[in-house]
Amino acid sequence: MVLRLHRFWIPLPAPDLAAPRAVRPHSRRRRLLATAWLLLTALLCAWMARPAAAAPPSPTLLDVPLTVKENVGVAIANYPVSAVIPLPQGAYTNPLQLGMAGVPSQVEVLEHWPGDHSLRHVQVHFQATVPANGAVVYHFGDGGPLAPAEPVSLIQAGAALTITTGPLRLRLNTAAFNLFDAVWFDANGNRIYEAGEQIVAPHGQNGGVFTPRAGAGAVQYDAGRNDLAVTIEQSGPLVVVVRVEAPARFVSTTNHLHGFAARIYAYAGQAMLKVDYQLQNSDKTVVRSWPLYFESQRLDLRLALQGNPTLRFGLGNGSVHTRSRGSGAYLAQEMHDRFAIYSQPGPTQVYSATLPAGTGPEGFLDISDSQVGVTAAIRNFWQTWPNGLAVDGQNRLSLELWPAWSAHWLSFLYTQNAQSGFSSSGLYWLDDMQHYLKETQFWFHGPGAANATLLGLARTWQFPPVTVVPTDWYRQTHATADLGGVIPPAVAIPPADDRRLPFYNTPGYDPEDWYDPQSAYYGAGWINFWDPEPGYRSVACTAGGWPYAATHLIATGNPADFFEAAEHGQSELNLRPEWLTGYTHDADWPQLQLSENPYCGGRWRIYEGSVSPLAAPPLPDTVGDYPVYRARDDQHGWTYHVADAYWLTGNPWIRDWYRFVAEFRRVRLAQLDPFPDNNSRARGHSLNQVVQAARVAGDVTQLDRLRTHLLTTLRPDQDRFYGDQRPETGESGGGFQTGYLMRMVVDYLEEMRARGDWQAYAEGFSYLSGLVAWNYNFGNFPYYFDARGGGVGFSNGTSLTLVDPVAWYYWHSGRQPILTHLNQYVTGGINGGEPPYGEFNAWSGQFESRYYLFVKHTVRPDSTPPPAIGDLVAQSLTGTVRLLWTAPTDAVRYHIVWSDRPLVEPNSLSPAVMNWWAANAVGPTLTATPGQRQMWTIATGATTPVYAAIFSFDAQDNLSAMSNVALAAPPVPCLADIDDNGLIDLLDVMLVAGSWGTASGQPGYVARHDMNSDGLIDIWDVQYVAGHFNQTCTGTQTRH
Repeated sequence: MVLRLHRFWIPLPAPDLAAPRAVRPHSRRRRLLATAWLLLTALLCAWMARPAAAAPPSPTLLDVPLTVKENVGVAIANYPVSAVIPLPQGAYTNPLQLGMAGVPSQVEVLEHWPGDHSLRHVQVHFQATVPANGAVVYHFGDGGPLAPAEPVSLIQAGAALTITTGPLRLRLNTAAFNLFDAVWFDANGNRIYEAGEQIVAPHGQNGGVFTPRAGAGAVQYDAGRNDLAVTIEQSGPLVVVVRVEAPARFVSTTNHLHGFAARIYAYAGQAMLKVDYQLQNSDKTVVRSWPLYFESQRLDLRLALQGNPTLRFGLGNGSVHTRSRGSGAYLAQEMHDRFAIYSQPGPTQVYSATLPAGTGPEGFLDISDSQVGVTAAIRNFWQTWPNGLAVDGQNRLSLELWPAWSAHWLSFLYTQNAQSGFSSSGLYWLDDMQHYLKETQFWFHGPGAANATLLGLARTWQFPPVTVVPTDWYRQTHATADLGGVIPPAVAIPPADDRRLPFYNTPGYDPEDWYDPQSAYYGAGWINFWDPEPGYRSVACTAGGWPYAATHLIATGNPADFFEAAEHGQSELNLRPEWLTGYTHDADWPQLQLSENPYCGGRWRIYEGSVSPLAAPPLPDTVGDYPVYRARDDQHGWTYHVADAYWLTGNPWIRDWYRFVAEFRRVRLAQLDPFPDNNSRARGHSLNQVVQAARVAGDVTQLDRLRTHLLTTLRPDQDRFYGDQRPETGESGGGFQTGYLMRMVVDYLEEMRARGDWQAYAEGFSYLSGLVAWNYNFGNFPYYFDARGGGVGFSNGTSLTLVDPVAWYYWHSGRQPILTHLNQYVTGGINGGEPPYGEFNAWSGQFESRYYLFVKHTVRPDSTPPPAIGDLVAQSLTGTVRLLWTAPTDAVRYHIVWSDRPLVEPNSLSPAVMNWWAANAVGPTLTATPGQRQMWTIATGATTPVYAAIFSFDAQDNLSAMSNVALAAPPVPCLADIDDNGLIDLLDVMLVAGSWGTASGQPGYVARHDMNSDGLIDIWDVQYVAGHFNQTCTGTQTRH
């Protein structure tokens, strides 16, 4: 006998069963040597049966071209820019190996892939040089970062954080946050930062200054807060970012402390500082709070300037207004199209202008003496009016984020009448749980800064250069957008005009509405700015429409789409009361009982029916019990565009918000709401926020909780006959509603697939299959349809939301009838119904059609599924069932289903059987080995009887037909299966070999190991077991 193992062969003596054999003693040495030889034989058998190993990936050179586009007609040199770069799963784990080619850079990790924890999104910071209106291509690769000649540094000593950029030295006081505790401008370039170069000195009233309403206490200075949370988020060498936060505290209507958070950005080699300032009104220590009413809020810096400095203001027409400081002056943006300059005392108006819609002053003030100057600017100056920039007679520079000379603008949406105007209270307010961000910049310079330089800086600050990642890189990496990051082929993406600047308008509305303060759809002002549908959807539950996406930049490469994505994402955070500083579910929910509230509820605080959500009645002529921009109810929880904006901008305020959302959405995951909204879309939107938060905030435990929710809530609420939600759960059969639920499941499945969690994937895939089955067999893309009343549905345009999830399901199952059904809907409608609303001929970044167009324009490499398994055997054990089958051709993985009744693949309404998608699902980690017998054990507990079936997938995700249905029965004993696990494997060979050389009656002899029952365990017994290696136990082997 010769055992051939590929290139190895081992001669074995042929057993002569007729020859007499005597029992002979063996030395311990010979027994050990023989055992070792037999174990080697067994190992070689195992080696022969192993699956072929995949070839190691060949190293590749990463080279992502990044196009930096200048947008305002101002040439830039070494200007700080950034880009969010998606990376393919498994490619990179160390950010230090990534960077820009040829220029210094700094890489920040934004997201890891689940499972292998490789890098999914990084943000690269570098400095670019681009001509006016030009575009320059830079390259991002895996050659590591280059260090700047003069890196920005950060040194911490006690409460002092000292940041040095080269031209600037900045000191922050983390115990008393007065914005900039001290600033030195190195005018002579010797990097000594001499006393004479200090332009800002410590002062207890520098920084944030908040003036509450009369009778509500003294002026509040940020520098007086002793409850600061300080985080160093980035520490160079290109960028330093420091975050400082203090929470709001509501004690009573006359004792209400504002909250704030600030981020300070400093850049290597630059004399500019960026300050993001977020005013907050969210107190997690009280069950109910109140609007934060105030007279004004500003940022102050007292400057060490000499004599009577010169002031300069941009006028929006290419010119600059220049005057001496005197007793002071200020720039006031009084309406979106109207601004004025006033001098003190008085004030006396010295300049005013009304500019055409869509234009405004550059929003900067420069103050300079003969040695040094400071330029201060507020971004979106006219867009988020009112804003002001002021200097008093003592060189106190004030950035008036909510100026004392204006008040809250009340649209008729507040007053419920036809006239809009300023609140007669003379106050501003932030609603409970509302935060609002404004962005500011400071530029320090020497004497002689030209007007053109200041105008260029301010314009660049408003619309900075945009770094564009190629569309095809998004397409290759599958990392960024939802639905698995799929981007359609180029043929499905129309050419786009070069559009550098945004156009302020609401699509589908009269463009003049956006600029009309008396219009219901007025879009300007800090109360409205860049909501995707200002006014119309301020009450989130307003009927009609579908969610927004912010992925247009991916399709077009246009900077205008970048700006719109960024601001649409930020507007969700600014306008709606949907934030609570420092909140964690475990610590805070038992007291606060945050609630998703019923349909159109408008707030996320505790819900107690008719009890007011506020701690006290609001002030007259201000807000009512509910704000104009309400918190989103679950049926309109449209925040897809917010996550999109994060993957394009890396905006850290969005990450902050999703950290809260991750905690808040545990109310949904645990079904803690007193009146949970179980409509399909309510579940779809709110649970999709869980997936978004898991990715953006990096809290993967949310996905584990979502899995539990799917098993304990969603699956039990699925009708096992029809596939949609059971009617007693919530409104059933809504096509457009089910589309949102399906999209959430798809996004969850993509994360589970990336994690390699095939069990969770199988559970979700079966659930999704039931929803798909409902639409295919009964719904036909309807508006609402309940199949329990008989008949079939007809298509409706609102079911556009089903298109992409159904296209995803086809691509991940290969089920051609599903695609045929989908195409029938898109191209003309079903059963006399409508085709979908929306755009399905081309994708330019919109919410709908991205996956459908990918499927439509992509040739499926293989459309033939593996053959159905036909020899499945189920063996019942204690609390488990062992499944045995032969792996079919082309199979790479399996999907197991089991139930207490026979399983069927064609949909059935009979209670005597179980639709396969409604059965228990198992996703084994077993790798399919075509032609080999394979085994898997499933936990079934006390269930009896147990019916099981298997589907297999090939490498292209083609799903086979269902296998034969096996009824579990006790296993028949098998001679060579020593450990009774159903498979003759290495352990069985080892067990017999371990008894080799023993005879009946001797120590170590095991009768079960004596294959031929001749009273001696020898080579013939080991050979017998090895001869059946890797076979499943069928009960047919007998003693010979």
